[in-house]
Amino acid sequence: MFETILEYQSLDMQLLKLKRDFENCKEKENLTKYATLIKENQAKLTTVDAESKKAIDNFEKYKSLYAKLLKAYEDLRAKIDEMGKDEKEKAIAECDNIVSQLSVLERNLSTQVETSNNLIKSFENCKNNIVSYKKLYVASKEKWAEIEKKFIPQENELRQKMLDVEKKCDARLLTKYKQLRQDKIFPVVVKLNHSSCGGCSMEFSSAQMGALKEKGYLECEHCRRVNYV
Repeated sequence: MFETILEYQSLDMQLLKLKRDFENCKEKENLTKYATLIKENQAKLTTVDAESKKAIDNFEKYKSLYAKLLKAYEDLRAKIDEMGKDEKEKAIAECDNIVSQLSVLERNLSTQVETSNNLIKSFENCKNNIVSYKKLYVASKEKWAEIEKKFIPQENELRQKMLDVEKKCDARLLTKYKQLRQDKIFPVVVKLNHSSCGGCSMEFSSAQMGALKEKGYLECEHCRRVNYV
């Protein structure tokens, strides 16, 4: 009874390992990695573009304000010699205030220029990164396709063998096996270890051991695995 279900489980184990190796291979890992890096750089490009527009808007705003203040300063200086003493003092104070504001605006303009230059560098780096990662992604995809070509026939062969063995398996055991596999339990069928479960090592009672002799197998109440002698 158990030879066929154990053969079925052995094939299932081979299929499980094959799929695990396929899913965890370096090429698939690289595909995921490069796809993520491409998305990250594309997202960064969008951010850099938005920050660039903001920097340009700020630069134009400061530039316009600077031009207005400079004209006001020049107009005031042109009239200052014609003013009376009190009016001249107020005009000089206003000129000093404008000069102070112009100085702040110059620093702001300089900061925006520096910010823009850094954003241009970031933009170029992101573009170059995307080009590089796309090339690596394509190369990894080609390697992945080659591996997939080898995997599919191997998978199909194992599945066919399992279907062939299924026909010889005890129907009750096979149904139980598939139910437990669906619940992510593996291995499903284990050899009894003296009077303990071969899966989780829980000790069976004498009554359970008696049932095992009658039925030919015993389901562990703890891990649900099927024990056989």
